[in-house]
Amino acid sequence: MKAGIRIRASILIVVNNEVLLVRHEKDGCSYWLLPGGGVEYGEGLKEAARREAREETGFDVEIGDVVLMWESLPPDRSRHGVNMCFRATITGGTQGTDGDDRLREAAFIPLDALCSLPMRPPLGDPILRILEGAPVPLFLGPLWTE
Repeated sequence: MKAGIRIRASILIVVNNEVLLVRHEKDGCSYWLLPGGGVEYGEGLKEAARREAREETGFDVEIGDVVLMWESLPPDRSRHGVNMCFRATITGGTQGTDGDDRLREAAFIPLDALCSLPMRPPLGDPILRILEGAPVPLFLGPLWTE
């Protein structure tokens, strides 16, 4: 049985040379992600990014332009995700999480630690290049991390 394509909206927030990330634990593995999650039927991408930011970080955000897109497609093709990442700025709220079973924390991580973190997918280098103003393709193609 084939499932539909899952669309995920995420955000990139940088404050004082630190990027806002969320840490998940799943199947005994701990890793970092850009805050975000699945778009619900009938929900706009920016609306989903705003909702997910609030749920995962506790912050209210203003959503800007798309800065990155990528696919999550495992080798066995058992699922397919399309990820869109928007620049965002914090407009209110208090840092915290909503209690998702996999979500452990939301934290500001120094930019110089990005490339050494276990990120899914490994977006440290593209994020740094965007922030430096270096050319980065909008669509990164398929990225998959076990």
